[in-house]
Amino acid sequence: MNYVGISYDNLRDTISFKRPAKFIQSSAVSLSELDIALSQIVSQISKEISIKSFIFNFEGSRYPSFEEWEKITAPIEDRVLDEKNLFFKAEITDEPDRCWMGVIYVAS
Repeated sequence: MNYVGISYDNLRDTISFKRPAKFIQSSAVSLSELDIALSQIVSQISKEISIKSFIFNFEGSRYPSFEEWEKITAPIEDRVLDEKNLFFKAEITDEPDRCWMGVIYVAS
């Protein structure tokens, strides 16, 4: 099991929502459909907003490659106002070739 240290102040700022948080999820039958699942996530976030806080969770039968992480993070990173409120997490599941993504975000 791996642990990542997150500053309490950063986490508190991220989850102390002064505006309603939005939850989005997407899944794909296989990791080869990662692009489809990601586009379902990104298309649900209005292009007219800036993102104050963003928490992204990925579950799959393997960890995403570096190139896949780039596809996941690139459409979001430029829209988040403060990188300290941007969190990405990946977990491995026992289900073969599975891919699930969930996002909680707050618009500014």
